[in-house]
Amino acid sequence: MSDAKALQDFNKASPPQPGTLTKEGIYIGRLTGKDRVESDYFAAPTDVQDSSGIRIPLCFYDAEKYAKNAITLGHNDWAIPAGFEDVNGAPDVLNAMFNSKSKRAFKGTFDETGSDPVGRYLSSSPFSYNFHDDFAKTQEFCDGDRGRDSRRYGGHSVRLVRSLAV
Repeated sequence: MSDAKALQDFNKASPPQPGTLTKEGIYIGRLTGKDRVESDYFAAPTDVQDSSGIRIPLCFYDAEKYAKNAITLGHNDWAIPAGFEDVNGAPDVLNAMFNSKSKRAFKGTFDETGSDPVGRYLSSSPFSYNFHDDFAKTQEFCDGDRGRDSRRYGGHSVRLVRSLAV
């Protein structure tokens, strides 16, 4: 079956429950962007990690490069999730993952310790701070606390996502 046919069949069916592992990734949910287009969002099964399974904290620019080259579950269209109040109107995918973190295939796969840097997850959404736009929005997965960090320095956990228009 072609990818286009599989996608068409998937979109006709009612969406799975958040946290369900599908061939597209772990289902996050059906979210609507500013343009009112609905998309189904999926996450990679794990955070970005090294070959021994240890999370690799990445700054935004390194995470962006990683996402462009990532092939997971046979897909190569992964991205860093948008976060709260994205200036481009993208839905809050990072918070949708946070809200589903204990469901099905998501359970136990996030760093919920609150430790810095891996307990905080990176978004693709810019954050303007003191008239500088070189910050990205972040979210802790222990308590949902939201903040920001430099896009160039430091690093946080990254869970890649992909979307399919409904």
